[in-house]
Amino acid sequence: FLLLYPISALIQVLMTGPMGLFTAWISVLQQSALVSAFVVTILLMPEVQRIAFDAVLSNEFADDVVLLGKLRRIVKVPFLVKCGKLLWALPNMLAFPYIIAKAILLMFVGSIPFVGTIIVVLIQAPSKGLQAHARYFVLKGFDKRQIRAIYRGNTGAYMGFGIAATLLEQIPFLSIFFMFTNTIGGALWVVNIEQKRKKETQELKEKENAEQILQ
Repeated sequence: FLLLYPISALIQVLMTGPMGLFTAWISVLQQSALVSAFVVTILLMPEVQRIAFDAVLSNEFADDVVLLGKLRRIVKVPFLVKCGKLLWALPNMLAFPYIIAKAILLMFVGSIPFVGTIIVVLIQAPSKGLQAHARYFVLKGFDKRQIRAIYRGNTGAYMGFGIAATLLEQIPFLSIFFMFTNTIGGALWVVNIEQKRKKETQELKEKENAEQILQ
């Protein structure tokens, strides 16, 4: 903060006048929050979020999803299938430099007076929305094609969740807390999806049984 604020304040005062002192303060705080959130996300949060996500599902009577996901990991997978999965995951590993470059770019975009935060939120919202269900997709064993189909069918919901989650995680000093609460929110969303799916499946079975009785 002490390193970036004087430079940012000077630039924004030249561009917007005295208000630049305030907008620079907000901008640098957001950039600091972004950096800290990025570091925590890489080093600590994935495991914490995974545990929290699974705990919510188990507590809210969606334990079968968690169990199926864990059983899928335990089942012995053929060597060729393992190789195929590693090759499929290779692009994600190679994308790490791109993720760092994107984070740096977002920091600069976020420093744009007045509109920077809005642009950052809109850029991050789609991926942030999908991240809310990343663990769910793993537990269900969905591939990229299925995930894309799910996103296309629920674009508005994922975009809305992503915007809200990104805005909350932009709040200085509270970003890590909201990363955790967003994980809980994503898990509760999954609970609703699973309950709706089970209800539809049960209704379909009852309808089929009724038709068989009538026949």
